[in-house]
Amino acid sequence: MIIEIKHTKNIDIKGGYWSKMKRPNNIKFTVKTLKQAVRKCQDFIEKYDLGGGNWDNANVIDHGVLIAHISYNGRVWDLQGNEIKI
Repeated sequence: MIIEIKHTKNIDIKGGYWSKMKRPNNIKFTVKTLKQAVRKCQDFIEKYDLGGGNWDNANVIDHGVLIAHISYNGRVWDLQGNEIKI
């Protein structure tokens, strides 16, 4: 599986708070499990001091197919918006 992590400026803050990163990005990690994917997201959020308004849900891709999203709070969602328990 691949997880694709993105963030954006926070539109709720004047000037668009970018945190320690100065531009949007699209970083990909290879993971074996959804639990590992969530950990990568949490590490990324912590490392770059991102707030909820900076988070652009991480995509989880398996064999080239988008299968889920990971929200800022570490919850995993299928494409219909149902939570996947890990």
